[in-house]
Amino acid sequence: MRHVIALDVGGTGMKAALVGAHGTTPPAGAPPTPPLLHQARRATGRERGPDAVVESILGFAAELRAYGERRFGEPAAAVGVAVPGIVDAEQGTAVYAANLGWRDVPLRALLSERLGGVPVALGHDVRTGGLAEGRIGAGQGADRFLFVPLGTGIAGAIGVGGTVEAGAHGFAGEIGHIVVRPGGVSCPCRQRGCLERYASASAVSEAWAAASGNPEADAADCAKAVDSGDPRAREVWQGAVDALADGLVTALTLLDPRTLIIGGGLAEAGETLFTPLRAAVRHRVTFQKLPSIVPAALGDTAGCLGAGLLAWDLLTTTPTTVGGNHLMATASERDLERDRNPDRDQDRDRDQDRQSPVPGRAPRPSHHASRSAPRTVLSGARVVLPTGIVDGGRVVVEGSRIADGSRWPEGAAGIAGIAEGAQVIDLTGHWVVPGFVDMHNHGGGGASFTSGTADEILHGIHTHRRHGTTTLVASTVTVDMDFLAQRAGLLSELAEQGEIAGVHFEGPFISPCRKGAHSESLLRHPDPEEVRKVIDAARGRARMVTLATELPGGIDSVRLLAEHGVIAAIGHTDATYEQTAEAIDAGATVATHLFNAMPQLGHREPGPVAALLEDERVTVELINDGVHLHPASLELAFRHAGGSRVAFITDAMDAAGFGDGRYRLGPLEVEVSAGVARLVEGGSIAGSTLTLDRAFQRAVTVDRLPVEDVVAAISANPARLLGVHDRVGSLEPGKDADLVVLDAQFGLKGVMRRGEWVVAP
Repeated sequence: MRHVIALDVGGTGMKAALVGAHGTTPPAGAPPTPPLLHQARRATGRERGPDAVVESILGFAAELRAYGERRFGEPAAAVGVAVPGIVDAEQGTAVYAANLGWRDVPLRALLSERLGGVPVALGHDVRTGGLAEGRIGAGQGADRFLFVPLGTGIAGAIGVGGTVEAGAHGFAGEIGHIVVRPGGVSCPCRQRGCLERYASASAVSEAWAAASGNPEADAADCAKAVDSGDPRAREVWQGAVDALADGLVTALTLLDPRTLIIGGGLAEAGETLFTPLRAAVRHRVTFQKLPSIVPAALGDTAGCLGAGLLAWDLLTTTPTTVGGNHLMATASERDLERDRNPDRDQDRDRDQDRQSPVPGRAPRPSHHASRSAPRTVLSGARVVLPTGIVDGGRVVVEGSRIADGSRWPEGAAGIAGIAEGAQVIDLTGHWVVPGFVDMHNHGGGGASFTSGTADEILHGIHTHRRHGTTTLVASTVTVDMDFLAQRAGLLSELAEQGEIAGVHFEGPFISPCRKGAHSESLLRHPDPEEVRKVIDAARGRARMVTLATELPGGIDSVRLLAEHGVIAAIGHTDATYEQTAEAIDAGATVATHLFNAMPQLGHREPGPVAALLEDERVTVELINDGVHLHPASLELAFRHAGGSRVAFITDAMDAAGFGDGRYRLGPLEVEVSAGVARLVEGGSIAGSTLTLDRAFQRAVTVDRLPVEDVVAAISANPARLLGVHDRVGSLEPGKDADLVVLDAQFGLKGVMRRGEWVVAP
């Protein structure tokens, strides 16, 4: 099997891989990702001096070459190496690296000589990682991106047209040395006030150690203290965020990137970093176009993958463009594919047209990593299956489907049988749960599903996808009926393309007494003819309609929806207990965000809450964000409805995954402050900024719910209601390979959708 060697050299350790060719034609718009056939790590040996480091690299490469020849029947065709410091890629020289102590090492020539004359590509570590993030990671599909890892220092990789710009002298992308605080802290570069002295992981660690009085405290500790509400931590954190935003706005003013990718250790804080950062950047831009600000997708494999891409590029004579990404294919691979499919170019053009959500519109860049092996084995995790929790379990993925989910076998023979030919990922100490299913979601990432363009809606979908929601129903709010029909048509196209699972209409058929964040002037009675127009506009993709069933036409509309296979949900209602029971008998099966926007439970007037909780035919939606519900209300719902009749939802609006600020929800203006969305006029809660990964973590760690009940509420139950439980909602053979990897504290670490990593663990 043809393959290359990829080496990612760090200060103390080296990561390496044998990287195969992509070999198969990917789905339209998804660039092929070379599979990692073998991975290994070694120490650099820097404590023995720079000569020992060079010898360690040469020896490691020779070991990899020998392994590849034994395992795959031929030696590596090329080598790609990423190294820190100053690099002259054109001459193949590692010019200087303070952490390795070397100067002017002709590394390309030395490696080529040691490995029998194979071609060698040498690259800067950050630019090489940026190359991978741009082509196959978080920047996938973006013609221009800026990759900024926040580690010990801060550097950048400027991506243009599938390549990374090194600059005339090899110094392009040194964003860490933009002066953001003139006259400030001195920097080793001999300037004062450089960005990396304020916003790198080491700078935050230093500031928090001083503020907390704990010399051992680091940036991760600071992030945890921010989450717990420590005012000292918030001050340190906000200072770093403000400095970073100042530097990033300078960079985007000069470079105008379409996507801004943030990686490195500080990015591991997740939304603790990204929510205030997006808000800070958004606040600072004036004439500039705001880019998508997304977390890096490839983690610590970016360097190896990038080095592999460098190596494959050496074997390339012509760049191949797939779905807007400039990728490289060898001449032999191009000839093979041309022989197999002589009409491939025309087919690809038609595929690209089909990707466009709206005729004539360019496809929206995807921000997920497409890194799937033909067969992937996730081993060692606690796996939540329909039959219960399996400790030390495994999930086997073949292509886009789950092939097996069970206990990891004992004995070398059993393990070898499963691992043979597969990419095995050790997830010991982690959880693997089914992908999340959100049946009530209005937007995210700054995008509204009610008013956004097709591109913006896709960005909102991908925002939630990165938070574990692999199946999503797009919800609308109350707007003019003609506009609602037009939106239904657009959303139905996205459903037909498999981006969403359907459309939910929340409004206009709701009570003015319980309107919440809906425009009262646009509300109307649920006349069956009007309801029929809405579901017809969705062209068979309507999944749910929320109704105040006590209004004129309400009961008849419930029957109409039931006849058409559309969920009738009771919500934004002022109904009595008896009226609610009548609607359930007519076919209503869901309570829209139980407790919210409805009369509360009373001892003389039990209202809709009691009727909805007691009836076994009804599933109740709950927004578990710590704002919409008191913990006792959540406990009451689970006690009376049981784990099988609860569905966690986000009811998210534009600000989810984006940050505080002013937004619009339909025609109404919303102010988001400290993550809580309220109408500017009246102050009513206006949806949430929740993502389902946070709902899961809160349910287990704060509300102390059993993991199996949370998995049911966040995956299996909504999948069953939506009629997609044959494909998603549980980890079972034959179903889509939609899954989420969580750490021991139930924080999100990985997301797979249909066999491809959206967020690599």
